[in-house]
Amino acid sequence: MPRSAFGAIGLFAIVVATVIAFVLYRARTVAAIELVDNARSADELLRRRAAEPVAVRTRSDDGELELEPLTEADVKQLYGYPDGRQYVFDPWMHYRYQPGLAVHQTFPEHPDGAFERRANSLGLRDDHELAPDRDFFVLVTGDSQTDGACNNRETFCQRIEDALRAERAGETIEVLDAGICGFSFYNYLGALQRFLPEKPDACIVAFYPGNDFVGMVRMRHFYARTVPPPRTREYWQQISRAGKASSSGVANALNQLLYFRAYPEELEPAFEAAVRVSREIQRVARERSIELLFVCIPVAFPPDDLAASELDAIWKELGLTSDDLAHFERLTARFEARLRELGIDVLDLREHFGARLSDSYYSDLHVDVRGQELVARVLLPRVRAWLERRH
Repeated sequence: MPRSAFGAIGLFAIVVATVIAFVLYRARTVAAIELVDNARSADELLRRRAAEPVAVRTRSDDGELELEPLTEADVKQLYGYPDGRQYVFDPWMHYRYQPGLAVHQTFPEHPDGAFERRANSLGLRDDHELAPDRDFFVLVTGDSQTDGACNNRETFCQRIEDALRAERAGETIEVLDAGICGFSFYNYLGALQRFLPEKPDACIVAFYPGNDFVGMVRMRHFYARTVPPPRTREYWQQISRAGKASSSGVANALNQLLYFRAYPEELEPAFEAAVRVSREIQRVARERSIELLFVCIPVAFPPDDLAASELDAIWKELGLTSDDLAHFERLTARFEARLRELGIDVLDLREHFGARLSDSYYSDLHVDVRGQELVARVLLPRVRAWLERRH
């Protein structure tokens, strides 16, 4: 899950994203990442599964999270992507970019006015292949913020890798960018599981509280074999009005706010599911002595920035209050507290982005090139310390 290179290919696709938090991409002139409107097919899948007389446990006796594998048909119904186009099925991550993807995206806010979205043979945002013999391997997973509205060399993952390789000439250091548009916590766990055979030394989970929690709704119901509440006409009308004012604001933050405001009973189960999956990521990492860090990429429109942006129209149109927008701050604080209770190391980038978060973001609420550089500077000492400790 705008005016910029990220967004929906149409308002209906953005509306679909309100339930699954699937941050969609769009260039201002040419749609570069295409997804289909799959709300009906996804709901049909959830209803069919809920009617099946099958009881599936989500946790084993020893506390390990047990998730039913998704088939390619399941993934296509839940997420919605065309056959053989930008995305392909992945049994662990659910989907990834088409291997060898190369897309030119016109994007006036980028310093060059455009950027290249490229994927290697793994379908991940790297220009080179994962080296078979490595001295240190950091797996980074996240959503569109980690994926990046920029060239591969400008992502925080590649900047960290380049800096460490320059410092340690002769060593092969990999910082793999496994962040993909629309990912949430189930996908983050899947990315770690997928790359376990490659023996990562460290894992960074870059979560985004703007839509990662609403992204748990549909998948939580899938695994629980339940059905989310039907969306009301009033709810769709709110989404439509908000999308006309700012499709980027809906896709990247307000989808979550409006959904949980309309269906508050869905928030706590989605939140607890995110905690459970994070605990499983921790368990997997601990068993294999993988360094683990959760990084919060903050939502970029605090109330003091709202009046100066296009999102002000949404504020007025939907009658949003400062308490409504504090939803993201409250959710972030609660989630980080739970992670720390579990003993998970957490780094909150709000402490480093400065007073005006939007200074490091594009107008579509994604981290810009300067923001990517800032994230790299903040994370580099942590990764460097891991590397030195391993050596």
